[in-house]
Amino acid sequence: MTAVDLTPQCRQCGYSLEGLEPQGVCPECAAAYALDDPHWLWARPRLNPLILVAPIGLLAGVLSVVLCLVQIAFGVEWGWSMVFVSPFTAGMVSCYLFRASIAATGFAFVALLACLVMCVAWSAYAGIFCGFILLIFGAPVFAFGAALGILLREHLKETNFSQRLWLPVLLMLMLPFASGGLETWWRSPVVPEHITTERILEAPPAEVWQALTFYEDVTIPPSPLLQLGLPRPVGTSGDMHRAGDLVTCTYTVGQLTKLITEVRDGEYIGFLVVEQSVMTNEVRLTGGSFEVKALSDGRTRLVLMTEYEPRLGPRWCWRTGEHLAVHALHDHVILGIATNAEATVADP
Repeated sequence: MTAVDLTPQCRQCGYSLEGLEPQGVCPECAAAYALDDPHWLWARPRLNPLILVAPIGLLAGVLSVVLCLVQIAFGVEWGWSMVFVSPFTAGMVSCYLFRASIAATGFAFVALLACLVMCVAWSAYAGIFCGFILLIFGAPVFAFGAALGILLREHLKETNFSQRLWLPVLLMLMLPFASGGLETWWRSPVVPEHITTERILEAPPAEVWQALTFYEDVTIPPSPLLQLGLPRPVGTSGDMHRAGDLVTCTYTVGQLTKLITEVRDGEYIGFLVVEQSVMTNEVRLTGGSFEVKALSDGRTRLVLMTEYEPRLGPRWCWRTGEHLAVHALHDHVILGIATNAEATVADP
């Protein structure tokens, strides 16, 4: 190893001492140094900047997920704390712990890697569709927290505060749990959502009535949105045209059991969801209905309604995405019903 390969670095934190006075204190950790001491000469190979900042992104992504999972274990529901405070804290802690120059150099890479980790983990827990929504709202908050972490580190580095290494980190890590506790204490009552989709079908009412089916029995391939947002259906068992009947809808990861509560022959079917073992983290499905209305020109107005109790908050983040997904599900079911009904008309 030649002398060119040796660069003076702080023995305590590794900060480069090139260009500084022969004796003094490290600008990063305030440790005393003396460049005439051979122990201060360290070998420092050149590294790819991405290799330097990759640990920050991994730490931030994993930390955000861990903070959310710990809150879930303590009974905190999805809300402000998990969607906003946890990514904010993860970004702030990660960039505070690493040297500001390194964090700032790879800021975009750190943010991208951290958000990718968060999205993949959240998708495994709550579904890919939910993972993307969390990414949309969590990424800017993470970036804001990371920027504050860099600024706070730079500010405290210029002070004589003796606990600057760990005390700020501990206070930051308390933020999600404090906000989660407050949110649980003051959480508003759950307001059920009612989503209705109405379409005009070319088939007559009698054929539409006979073609009524649940989502799980539609044979047409679902749209990409449904494939991302819902588990894959396997099929159903039971009859849906008599009050009191039970229909079991089976998925690859669970099932729904629906109780038919009201049937007006040729016009209306209402049902309640009495058992649910799928999508339990996101929503509690409560019921729905099919309504068939005859039009004067022989066509049919078909109205589908779904009722559920949301479990994801804050509601302004999730409501639009949920409504979009439910309308997509309704349209898929209506398309399946229309296809079957029109096929019956064409081939009596």
